[in-house]
Amino acid sequence: MIKHVLKIEFEAEEGALVRLLGLIQRRGFTIECVTMPESAGSLKTVHLTLMPLQPAYRIEVLQRQISRLYEVRTVTLVAPKPPHSVLGFLKGPIVSLQKKSLLSKETSACLPENSSHVS
Repeated sequence: MIKHVLKIEFEAEEGALVRLLGLIQRRGFTIECVTMPESAGSLKTVHLTLMPLQPAYRIEVLQRQISRLYEVRTVTLVAPKPPHSVLGFLKGPIVSLQKKSLLSKETSACLPENSSHVS
């Protein structure tokens, strides 16, 4: 199955991350990797590597559902990761949903350079 990488920017309010992770689990996706780079202020970014439990579960539907959470500002599908890491991660966002336009659009890889996660 294909792994998907989402970059999610959200307001760090009480319970926001728990609601986000709970939604992902209830919608039939497993979380393979979570990275959360340090950031100042109340706006946080999390990179999630997800895999659907069933081939019929679509990442675009999950992306829309996540974007409806109150604290979430942007949800970006960074790249689908092919099985066995043949091609690795593609650079830059493929699809981005933005709730508020107060953030600048940026291009980034799924995992930060300083991450020690290797798949």
